[in-house]
Amino acid sequence: MDNLKRLFAVVFALSFGIAGNGAYAKLKPVLVSGKSSPGWLWALNIETMTVFLITAAVFYHQSVKFLDIRYAKAPHSEAHPWGFAADSSNWF
Repeated sequence: MDNLKRLFAVVFALSFGIAGNGAYAKLKPVLVSGKSSPGWLWALNIETMTVFLITAAVFYHQSVKFLDIRYAKAPHSEAHPWGFAADSSNWF
């Protein structure tokens, strides 16, 4: 269970790293040469980054919460590979 949570954390850390690298790539020309993009493009980039950060944070929180409720506290189902893959234990 903890390994699956750590896997989620690694995947989200990678996604935040990729997003941060993209933000740096967009800021680098401004910092080096002083040339700036139009204001509407900055607004669009900031809006997109904000939506990504909020969505990823909520998804990570809910996935960890689901795993805790489903398998850790008072388990509703038995933890086995197929249960983690499809979480089909409540279908039968």
